[in-house]
Amino acid sequence: MAKRTRGLQQIHHKGKEMFFSDYGDLGGQEFIDVMRRNVDECIDLVKRSGRRDILLLNDVTDAVVTPRVFGVMKELVTKMKPYTRARAVVGVTGAKKQLLQIANKFSGVETEAFATVEEAKEWLATQ
Repeated sequence: MAKRTRGLQQIHHKGKEMFFSDYGDLGGQEFIDVMRRNVDECIDLVKRSGRRDILLLNDVTDAVVTPRVFGVMKELVTKMKPYTRARAVVGVTGAKKQLLQIANKFSGVETEAFATVEEAKEWLATQ
């Protein structure tokens, strides 16, 4: 299995800049720590740039979303809302689909789910 890059990554697809975070296979406190670090870094970058229209892509493939992790996710989605134009996620299966619906309702920012990172990037590039 390829080593995952856990830090926030600025990627480009079809001329659009996107912020990508890979949370695949994470769970518990490690998941929370990586999420907080990535969100803080992203907010710092966008505040310095003055942008309020970022495109976010998260991969949660095989991540373990406990009630505590989900609580932190909701908090961080709300924190990112003022800076976000569109959000996509990969790896949402099973119970995570219901959690995504709850998070969408709570945050007021729709997160679109996709089967692959490439599909998600294609969609984000149209936003």
